[in-house]
Amino acid sequence: MDNWVYETVISYVAAMIDAEGNIGIGIRRPRNGRSPRHQGYVVFTNTSRLVIDEIVHFFPGTIQNPTPSQTSNKKIWRIHWSDHGMVTLLKAIRPFMIIKRAQADLIFDLVATTIPAKGRPRYWRITPELLSTRDELRRKMLSLNGRLISTSVFAS
Repeated sequence: MDNWVYETVISYVAAMIDAEGNIGIGIRRPRNGRSPRHQGYVVFTNTSRLVIDEIVHFFPGTIQNPTPSQTSNKKIWRIHWSDHGMVTLLKAIRPFMIIKRAQADLIFDLVATTIPAKGRPRYWRITPELLSTRDELRRKMLSLNGRLISTSVFAS
């Protein structure tokens, strides 16, 4: 593929995700006393299956079954990226992003705190310091995404 075609595709995907995508950090808290798991993700939705298929062709992700729109009869398709696919996608599109560049950087910061499963002990637990770091990254992400709810009664 020609370099200009590849850059055009990347800039198109960057614009779509920058404008209509969601970049976030979720948390899963196991009930068995193990350490919580923070996981980055990128989600993009669109009513055009053609757009979804083209994006997944260049950046493989999980296409989720369509859901009906709440405002029309159109189906809404969704692509979900996590782990390696998410990092590959964000590394490629970050230079072209405007709105969500800070969210992409937080994902890179989160990934930098992880230890690959092959390199850690079987019953590895994250330290309180590392948990605090990941919680702070998630709090910053929620704030950037406008979803942080203050727990202080004195917050304005």
